[in-house]
Amino acid sequence: MASETTTSGAGSANPTIIDEELILEIRESVIALPLFDMVDLTNMPGLSYTFPDLTSTTSLTPIGTGANEADAVANSELTTSARTATAASKAAYVTISDLNMSAATVDWRAATTGILARAAADLMDVDALALLSSFSLNAAGSTAVALSVAALRAAVTSFRTNAKAQSGLGVIVLHPTAIGQIEAELQSGTGAGLASVFVNSDLAKWFQSTPGTGVLQSYRGNYSGIPVLSSTNCPSINSNVDWGGAIFARQAALGGVLKWQAQVRWYDAGVNRQLAQVAQVRTAYGFVEKKDALGISITSVK
Repeated sequence: MASETTTSGAGSANPTIIDEELILEIRESVIALPLFDMVDLTNMPGLSYTFPDLTSTTSLTPIGTGANEADAVANSELTTSARTATAASKAAYVTISDLNMSAATVDWRAATTGILARAAADLMDVDALALLSSFSLNAAGSTAVALSVAALRAAVTSFRTNAKAQSGLGVIVLHPTAIGQIEAELQSGTGAGLASVFVNSDLAKWFQSTPGTGVLQSYRGNYSGIPVLSSTNCPSINSNVDWGGAIFARQAALGGVLKWQAQVRWYDAGVNRQLAQVAQVRTAYGFVEKKDALGISITSVK
């Protein structure tokens, strides 16, 4: 019939409905800072902080009863080394047009603030966990080799031997791939993995525990009474062949400084003849190994 409007012809009148919420970027849980000895320099002058490290161990001299018991005892020397963390700044900017901000269903001010804050937190975690592979004393695991129960046991033993009383502060941080390699050995029912299932209740409980039930959704259980945390922010090492992890004394082995907390600020770009708003995120921090003997690096193949 003349002058009819068909369904296909009216299609241009159907609007596209857009969700007001963004599908956010994928980020890892942040776990490093609570494990580090962090010094806040926010309201203090300077960018660096030094952790004095006592590098000598004092021992007593036996004094025998007799003619020499009144002789002077040799003086003990105390030696120290400086471990310095220096803050360096990191920043990112996002520019959004005024037209886009006023027309979008998404609240760009709120969304962008969250995006930049998460980026800063994730980078800080990545930079901090890069130190996991820096412990040089009795490192465990081998390059291009899957992490085994035997290697993990060796790391715990070395840590307990070297850290002594401070081993009570121990925490294990591994890449999920490394944890998967341990679980695969347990499932195989062969070698050290088989023995561990029957005689090592801690490792068996680790394998059966539910991910996401602990601090920052990264807790995987315990091994020999030591908490195990998982993070994809563990460093890639040995020319991207391996993942670096470690067992270390929390808030004792590693330290850092924080000059600026992650701050997100907004500016009107009109001064630059732009119809736009600019979001800035800035932070300043630095990390350092405080005591090498308080950590054992753990290597596992990717």
